[in-house]
Amino acid sequence: MQVSLWISSSKTGDPNLLRSKLKIVLAALSLVVPGCAWIPSVGPDYEPPDTRMQQAFRELPGGELTSEQREQLASWWRELGDPDLDNLIEMALKDNFDLKIALSRAAQARAQRRLAAGDFYPQIESGAGFTRSESSQNAFGPSQGNDSFFSPGATKNFYDTGLDSTWEIDIFGGNRRAFEAASADYEAALQLQRDVLVSLLAEVVGSFYEVRSLDKRVGIAKKNIEIQRESAEIVQSRYDAGLASELDLSQAKAQLESTKAILPLIEVNRVRSRNSLSILLGRSPDGLSDIIPVKEEAESSILNTAYPEKVLSGVPSELLRNRPDIRAAERNLAASSARIGVAISDLYPKFTLAGSFGYSSDSSSSWFESASRAWSFGPSFSWPIFAGGKIVANIEVQREREKEALAAYGKTIIAAIADAENSLSAFQREHARFDSLTEALAQNQRALELSKELYTQGLADFLRVLDAERETFQAEEALAISESQLLSNFARVYKALGFGGEANMRP
Repeated sequence: MQVSLWISSSKTGDPNLLRSKLKIVLAALSLVVPGCAWIPSVGPDYEPPDTRMQQAFRELPGGELTSEQREQLASWWRELGDPDLDNLIEMALKDNFDLKIALSRAAQARAQRRLAAGDFYPQIESGAGFTRSESSQNAFGPSQGNDSFFSPGATKNFYDTGLDSTWEIDIFGGNRRAFEAASADYEAALQLQRDVLVSLLAEVVGSFYEVRSLDKRVGIAKKNIEIQRESAEIVQSRYDAGLASELDLSQAKAQLESTKAILPLIEVNRVRSRNSLSILLGRSPDGLSDIIPVKEEAESSILNTAYPEKVLSGVPSELLRNRPDIRAAERNLAASSARIGVAISDLYPKFTLAGSFGYSSDSSSSWFESASRAWSFGPSFSWPIFAGGKIVANIEVQREREKEALAAYGKTIIAAIADAENSLSAFQREHARFDSLTEALAQNQRALELSKELYTQGLADFLRVLDAERETFQAEEALAISESQLLSNFARVYKALGFGGEANMRP
């Protein structure tokens, strides 16, 4: 149930009276409408939560970043000095489908904000019509004098045109709160777009170096297959000459076939990795070979420059400014707070100004004469008295949603700190592992040389050679995997810290 009150004034003809009354209305609006902006909007006024952060990362303590460092980190992947990677990043920023989806969602939110802003303005409609009718001969009695309109079987024309307007005066701020919520939703959508962008940059870097690593691993496997084939041929020759046992020959052939069996698995992973990278680039997999030629070079590094030894982490409080998921969660909280005000505004009366102006006539020749002019104007208000508890229930729903958004915001912050700490730890530990694997490979290669010399001199059995070949192959494999993992962890650090999105956002 609601109470409605409509106060109107209408008049046909008399243009002088119409103009005088419009002047009065406009004068009244000039006083009333600006005053509404000074009336506080119902509902809570949002204030960002007071978030206290730890002073430094445990894994990599450091100070706040300078403006120059921030500018550098906006394109952090350029530190790797790889033109091929820079080219892939440009392709991904242009054609990645997830980024296009996020961009479209941000555009939708921007349009929703414009939609909410439309409620601040009068809604004006125009219309025109023509009706030709004939009255029933049995519905009316005998003709009443000269009144032909109600004559049985009379045919009439009716011409009508005009403007209708309604304007809700936002006295209690329901529309203002709705616009506030829509604005926060749009800002959250922008941050989610940036979140997709930050993730995309890290994924392209990780996927690119995984492809490079798998190319190298294929080269390593093929190289070791050739080495072990040569060893097997040597043993075969020695066996034919009676200088080696059948056991040595069987072991050499078995190790050769075992290494050959590993190669298809690496090649399958390489196909998958290339396909994953093509998805990130928004391109068909069959065209990736033209962009990234296959390089099965066992001895070369997958990185053109020296491996990064450190990262610029800043301090945890900067996560609030950098991480787009944190900023999106805070904007969602602001939108939830504003929607409480929208719900509370339903408890208050709504004031509306409505009016119409037009021309009506039964003849086209007199349609736009002053005597055919008609207008109406008047304020009204409606106020719900009983709604079965729906309004109060909706207010409670919006308050609980604000609590949910606050909890989600807190959880996002904690998860962001843990993500940053984990990424920093993984990068540092993988760097130490990479250094150890580099030294291990050098020692295994030296051991392989010595074992072959001792075997040809008859001072060691062939099992020592097989062990050295197998361990060298495993060390090369481990180092290639560690190379890829180190660079992937490097990218994950800057993803966790939220860098790379702001400077590469598209409007």
